[in-house]
Amino acid sequence: HEMLDAYKSGKEQIAQQKRLKKQLAQERLAKRRKDMQNGHKIALVDSGVPEELAEAQIKEVEQLEAIEDKQRAVQDEQMQKKEAQLAAEREAQLQTDLNSAATEEERKRIADTYTKDAVANKAKLAEERAGKRSRLNDRLAARKKALTSKHKKQLEEKGLEQAAQVVEKQQDQREKLDVAAAEVTMTTEEAE
Repeated sequence: HEMLDAYKSGKEQIAQQKRLKKQLAQERLAKRRKDMQNGHKIALVDSGVPEELAEAQIKEVEQLEAIEDKQRAVQDEQMQKKEAQLAAEREAQLQTDLNSAATEEERKRIADTYTKDAVANKAKLAEERAGKRSRLNDRLAARKKALTSKHKKQLEEKGLEQAAQVVEKQQDQREKLDVAAAEVTMTTEEAE
């Protein structure tokens, strides 16, 4: 049991390191977003947008980004729980099967089958996770484009054509940062 305890302890340390890296990445992302939003507000005001309108538009973007982050986190947490539950069920089944095995050869066969199934299940879950994340990212991108269109229309109605072009460029910058936001919730395998 000492080897199993050491394995579990090492696994917990790796999980803790992953959590810390993820938290650090989220903090860096939040800082980059804040800096970008401040720059966007200044650019809007410089292009003739009244400060109150610029602040209101930036606030809407910030609110949308907070919702996006929350939705990504909830989805990630749901997938982690599902994966942990399936792993626990498979582990329990393995232990039951190993305990009922009569010979060492049978135990080895059961362990080999478990290993093959674990690899296949991991691939299946990774594919499911990537598909769900992709669909969520598509929905979030569509929301952000709709918000940008709304902002452009507000500015165009006020005769601020140059500012509307600034909003368009800012959306391009946000899209690049959204890629980083999506990567924060990727698994190591997906990021490679």
